[in-house]
Amino acid sequence: MCADTCPNEQYIMEALRLGTPEEIPSFCQSIMGDVQRDFFEMNDGDVPDEDILLTQVGDLTVYKAFGYSSRWNGSPGTTLVIDDAIRDRVDEMNKEVEKKHGKRYHVNNMGSIRASNEVASWFVEAGISTVEDLKLFLDGWDFKAPKVNTIEQYRIGRRQCMDANFVPFASANLVMEPANQSISFALTAKLMRKEPGLIVQFYDLLTRMTEARFKAAISAGYKCFCTADDMAYKTGPMIHPDKYRKFVTPMAKRVCDLVHDSGGVIFMHTDGFIDPVMDCFIDAGYNAIQPLEPTSGMTIKRVKENWGDKIACIGNVDTTNTLSFGTPEDARKYVHRCFKEATDASGNISGYMFAASGTLHNEVKVENALAMMNEYTKIRHGIIQV
Repeated sequence: MCADTCPNEQYIMEALRLGTPEEIPSFCQSIMGDVQRDFFEMNDGDVPDEDILLTQVGDLTVYKAFGYSSRWNGSPGTTLVIDDAIRDRVDEMNKEVEKKHGKRYHVNNMGSIRASNEVASWFVEAGISTVEDLKLFLDGWDFKAPKVNTIEQYRIGRRQCMDANFVPFASANLVMEPANQSISFALTAKLMRKEPGLIVQFYDLLTRMTEARFKAAISAGYKCFCTADDMAYKTGPMIHPDKYRKFVTPMAKRVCDLVHDSGGVIFMHTDGFIDPVMDCFIDAGYNAIQPLEPTSGMTIKRVKENWGDKIACIGNVDTTNTLSFGTPEDARKYVHRCFKEATDASGNISGYMFAASGTLHNEVKVENALAMMNEYTKIRHGIIQV
């Protein structure tokens, strides 16, 4: 059929533009392996044919079967290019890291120290800790735009999703999350005070990479976007809001402007307590904020009361406690709490997209996740009232 859009995409775009869609759409970051396993075991591996969604951008069956409208799904990737100076320095750093930590540890070409086993690789700490090293890397870093065949793969994948009334968000990091994996916090703080031009140069490179990815996604037909860029702890932002506004907001605005110029919508993902930087997100042009982590003090009510006419909400059913250690009834009650907080004085739900407060991680009980989604579906279709 190859549809150019679908009802859920239209609901999402209306909700993120602070409208009141006919039905409230939903979003999922990801569903981790143990939850997927428990779900399929519960159903003896059987999934209705209408929920099977095998696409060029991945197997999305479990998301469709759970009842979600959308998830983030990456975007056509850029290729990092390095020069011989970086290659030589990474070799030296690898010898230092292996001597200090062991053979499972290595430094990648972005200067990030990682560990690995037979099945996975994960971030350990930033490897660039001096101005001299950062200058060396900045002089030798470049990238190639996404490949044509990858863009076509995303184009086909999106159309397959549209035919199934499912929405893949084109996603990429912005600057803080990748930068924090390359350069140490101590160096970042020093540069912001004494050599801000180096931070701007690094953030500009990262932003250009995201712009290249989103331009490719736009050419593949994508209309819904997100930047995943964790920048806050449970107590507040990792850097002072003034520094965030100075160094990060201009980069975010470039990406948001790109998406808006294409007719799309975009949300910002970050965990943590983010009240002090909410105006930065708004000024950058984000349509919505996600996931509104309740264990960090974030609630839909608070965002609606303070910024409800400026930014939409995505979230915030508690994954840390309620879905992990509560009961199905606790999960259902939390769904109602979210919908009540999203409802205005006139009884309308505007600028809201239903979601949990993060990934359905391996501690989440599948029965709680299903109770959450079943309750959401009943509310969405008017079977029960909030």
